[in-house]
Amino acid sequence: MTVTPENHTSENNQVLKLVPPQAKPPGQLPQKPAEETSTPTPSPQKVAASPWKKWAIIGAVALGIGGISLIPLPNFVTGDAEMTSREDERQAITMPRSGRVNIQVKTRDPIAVGTVIAEVESDELNNQITQAEQSLEQANVSLNAAQQDLFLAQSRLQAAQTNERNARDRVNRKRDDLVNIAVSPQAQQIQQEMAAMREEIQGIEIEIVAIQADILGLTSQYADAIEKVKAYQIPVQQGAISPRRLSEAEVDRDMLAAGIQQKEEMINLKQSQIAQKQSLIAAKSEQINQVGKQFQDTAYRYQDDLTQAIAQTQTAQQEVEAATTKIQSQQQVITKLNRDLAQLKQQEEKLTIKAETSGVIITPDLDLKQNKHLNSGEEILDIVKLTDLEAEVKIHPEDRYLVEEGATVHVYLQGNTDPYTATVENIDSMARLSEQNQKPMLTVQILIENEAEEFLLQETGYAHIKTDNLRVYQKVSHEFNKLVNVRKYVPWLTVNREPNS
Repeated sequence: MTVTPENHTSENNQVLKLVPPQAKPPGQLPQKPAEETSTPTPSPQKVAASPWKKWAIIGAVALGIGGISLIPLPNFVTGDAEMTSREDERQAITMPRSGRVNIQVKTRDPIAVGTVIAEVESDELNNQITQAEQSLEQANVSLNAAQQDLFLAQSRLQAAQTNERNARDRVNRKRDDLVNIAVSPQAQQIQQEMAAMREEIQGIEIEIVAIQADILGLTSQYADAIEKVKAYQIPVQQGAISPRRLSEAEVDRDMLAAGIQQKEEMINLKQSQIAQKQSLIAAKSEQINQVGKQFQDTAYRYQDDLTQAIAQTQTAQQEVEAATTKIQSQQQVITKLNRDLAQLKQQEEKLTIKAETSGVIITPDLDLKQNKHLNSGEEILDIVKLTDLEAEVKIHPEDRYLVEEGATVHVYLQGNTDPYTATVENIDSMARLSEQNQKPMLTVQILIENEAEEFLLQETGYAHIKTDNLRVYQKVSHEFNKLVNVRKYVPWLTVNREPNS
């Protein structure tokens, strides 16, 4: 059967519309078109069903991929780790003062509290102790000398006090003799005359007081009269009052001034009378003095002896006080020297260095410090309790919200495939830039169980911090976000924690 070009074209066009072109296998040569009798024409129903099958396959694959992306997987946050000790479980042994150190332990030795770690020999401290002991000995010698001086001063004081008592007795007896002379009839008559004159003097003094009172009154009136005169002067000049009133006021003023002057002259007269009577009393007293002059001279001599004895007593008392003060001062010096020596002895005891905490010595090359001179405060060795160690794990800040305190951690040391179990103890709130990382890293502190004490401080490794499970799509999104901050622009792409499965 021969196919016309029109029919061929029509059929070919129908085939091209329904069946997409397919690639030829490589290496296959193009063949000539077959005869129409050998090429079957696909049925319209079969050709129409092919696109739905394709999309069904694509949908099945998409559903499979979506289902896989929802599968929860265990997740770990990893980071570099470095071992450190806990703050309250380590002790840095340092030199209490400069000197030679004799170390009595070795690296890796287990240490208990109170174990002798080292002995320090300090020439400086030994010299200070020797000097303090010599100063204390000299101070004790000075104290004994001061105590001897006090004994001698007290002996001189007792002798001076006895001499003073004897001199005082002589003075008192001579005073009694003078009193006996004073009570004689002649002396009594003179004394009566003197007493009468003293009474007269007292009467005159009373009169003087009365006159002075009158003067005060007149003075007050005189001041008022002066003010009155001043008050009249201007009105008289102005013609407001009569000049006669001013003249009367001036007369009153002058009379008061004359009265005051008269009273003052009366006081002078009375004082002259007192002076005369006092002269008579002095003369009478001189009579008595002449009677007892001889006894008085003797009394003066005795008084001089008493004064000298008192001076000697005071001098001896001052010597006793000076000796007592010297003893007290020397005792204070001895007390201070004893205290200083005790402190030096305590420092000497500290030269025997003992452990204040239990643990293991981790300082290497201790033999290089043996019998070496080290300065005060210079470190000798470190004691660390290795059963509980801390480690700092550096993680990316993007992993912060995945890590929780108390989470389980597996720590792997360099060159070791067996993990150590640890627990997250603290998480820093701020990321910091370290020397090793160009990007700021967050520090997570973990507590490591090291009961076997199998490793020391400063060892490094890496840690796997167990987190909640993440689905596959969350894991991929989170890791991609660590490279490119997608959430900055697509904030809903946030990984939510899910319970551990």
